Amino acid sequence: MSIIVDLTREQQIAISAEHEKLGAMAETGEPGMMIAQVFGNHMKVGVIDGQKAKALQVAFGVEYAGKTVRTAYDDPANV
Repeated sequence: MSIIVDLTREQQIAISAEHEKLGAMAETGEPGMMIAQVFGNHMKVGVIDGQKAKALQVAFGVEYAGKTVRTAYDDPANV
C-alpha cells in the first residue's frame, strides 16, 4: 500500500531545483527519480539517476516496466 501526500505551494517551491534536475535528465533520454526520506516533521528530497531508480523499484518489490510516471496519479498501483 502507498499513500499520496499533496505538497503545499511552499514545499513545491522548496524542491523546485530538484524538480528541474529531473527535467534536464529526461531531456537527455535518461529519466531519473525524485525521492524523499521522511522524518517526523520534515523530509530530505533528492534526485537519483535511472539505474538507481530501477534498483529502488526492485527493492520495493515493483517490477520495472520501463514506463515514465510523471505524477503519483499516473501509476495504477497508487490509485
